[in-house]
Amino acid sequence: MYTIELTISSGRHYESIQLTGPSKWAELSPDQAVCSMRFRNRVEAELASVFPLLQLLYGITPAQQKWLFDERFLRRKNIDSEQRMRALLAGQALIDTIRWVGSEEPDSTFLVTHFRLDSFKYGSVSVGYGKLVHRTDYFTPSDGLGNCSFGEFMYADQAYRKGDRVRLAAVLCRPAGKAQVARDIREPFDASDIEARTVLFSQLEPALLDLLYAHYEGCLRDLQKAFTCVFPKATESDSTTPPKTSTSARWLEVAISMAKLDVTKIAQIEQVNLYLALKVLDEQIRQANAMDEQMEQMRSKSKR
Repeated sequence: MYTIELTISSGRHYESIQLTGPSKWAELSPDQAVCSMRFRNRVEAELASVFPLLQLLYGITPAQQKWLFDERFLRRKNIDSEQRMRALLAGQALIDTIRWVGSEEPDSTFLVTHFRLDSFKYGSVSVGYGKLVHRTDYFTPSDGLGNCSFGEFMYADQAYRKGDRVRLAAVLCRPAGKAQVARDIREPFDASDIEARTVLFSQLEPALLDLLYAHYEGCLRDLQKAFTCVFPKATESDSTTPPKTSTSARWLEVAISMAKLDVTKIAQIEQVNLYLALKVLDEQIRQANAMDEQMEQMRSKSKR
């Protein structure tokens, strides 16, 4: 967290105000996270949008912001030139403390744990009516996709690689189930529900969809670090950019391979926890690579 102290005039007196704001995505509330994604997409085209973002993250009001960004206001307050320069530099320093919103990516911790169709929308009668009508809560996965099945991941990754934010959310986010399975409050994954939920989720706030998409990318980065054989392209230099294409993207072929070509077992494998499935797959690939190396060494010796 960042903490700053602002001194402003209050009539004939000056008062000090202490402001505290987040220094990374993990310190944001759900509302702040979604709004930050919204401003993140606008700030380059609309530089003035940085000021509402300061109000959102620090709670600094427009009236208080004048003491840091409005030189004409400072002149009217008879602030001398040296103090004006200090105030404007302090304002720039404050803006610098929120640059991480545009330069850093959300990690694998889902900051929004549940939402409704009209969550994070404001300012119209139709939105207010929608909030009264649409009462179903949709829950996001646990951090790092820890409660996802391998089958669920297959569909989610397919949507991700196509850049389909709505479909990705429709795969990962579901209503509460009647009974929790493996500490998962969501109803069990059913691929037949994806299409209908995709149509429904087209109504979601775009910034929420962007945030969920960014969290999924954070999950991929963690998976690439944990299962280096399954995700061979992940390195220290490019780990911040998940590969869009690789042999590991053909998840159906992977499932068939894990089932030892017995297609009747594919459904069972799809229901296995994602981390368990990837651990088994990672070990299979590691053993296969080791065997290939041994065979190559034997061929090299035979040629001598």
